[in-house]
Amino acid sequence: MRSEIEVIKKIIAEFDVVKENVNALSEKAKTDPQAAEK
Repeated sequence: MRSEIEVIKKIIAEFDVVKENVNALSEKAKTDPQAAEK
């Protein structure tokens, strides 16, 4: 039971990292349209 909770926490943490990366990319795309092209 406890290991399942750890796995879920890990998945949520990884999802948060992905979300942060997506946010950073979309912010960069807004400020620098050329960067989004590459």
